[in-house]
Amino acid sequence: MRVQSQNRATKNDINMNEEKVFSALRDPRWDWRTLQGLTKSTNLRASLILEILLAHPSEVDFVVSRQYGLVFGSKNRKRTVDLPSLEKALDYVSFGRRSRFM
Repeated sequence: MRVQSQNRATKNDINMNEEKVFSALRDPRWDWRTLQGLTKSTNLRASLILEILLAHPSEVDFVVSRQYGLVFGSKNRKRTVDLPSLEKALDYVSFGRRSRFM
């Protein structure tokens, strides 16, 4: 009988980790999630979360926010506010001066 190394994740572990990440992305409290927020919600390493997110590009939206940097969202979830649209609206209302305050 062969014993599996403790460093090697089993297929079941991978599926459980993916479910944790996608469950955190579907959390109704947030439209977009930072990597830090995902690590806090899932108790997984940031590198593992990124690996999972990058492995599923058809299910994950990636957006760069001026305030938060790279943020993630589930493509299957309806958002209350689209972040790029919000960024454009805030720039318009501030007459382009918004960048001075960030």
